[in-house]
Amino acid sequence: MRLLYKKDYGRAENLYHQANREIMLKVGMRNQLFYESTYLISQIYQAKGDIEEAEAYSTLLPPEFHRMTPSKPSDDIKNATKLSNCVL
Repeated sequence: MRLLYKKDYGRAENLYHQANREIMLKVGMRNQLFYESTYLISQIYQAKGDIEEAEAYSTLLPPEFHRMTPSKPSDDIKNATKLSNCVL
């Protein structure tokens, strides 16, 4: 998230794609961690002004996730740092 505050969208996007590959390999696409990372990339594209791409990623989220507001990292995110310290 720091990269978004610094408006380093390109780097944030690259890190997302690296992390998401690991997430899909390790826990799959039906895991809370995948949904949270997908939500994050949609926010990155929204910050870049690419609403069409942001909406495309949002379609990967289950309906109940659209009503959730992430307030703190989930246990899956904490555990993901153990998956690949170089990515996260």
